[in-house]
Amino acid sequence: MFKINKKELIKIKKREDEYSLEEVEVYDFKTEKRLGNGLVAIDYLVNLDNTRKKPNKHYLELCRKSAYKIGKEFGKVWDETTYTSNGKKISDWLKRR
Repeated sequence: MFKINKKELIKIKKREDEYSLEEVEVYDFKTEKRLGNGLVAIDYLVNLDNTRKKPNKHYLELCRKSAYKIGKEFGKVWDETTYTSNGKKISDWLKRR
């Protein structure tokens, strides 16, 4: 999570035009302290892995590495709450690989 100004938000919206930005409640994962609201980018069109119905390996590795960099506990939660476009939990998908 990071703060941006209005000019930066316009650039992000232009660069990530396939994503929908939605406001969500943000909290500190370790302390559960509410930090306010933020924007999250959502791919409702599932363009990332729609053609093969399996995760884009490079992107999956990048996201997963980032989650585990926050902490092992956060990484495990990420594995259990992230899904492929065909509805499979990443943790289940990884077990078969």
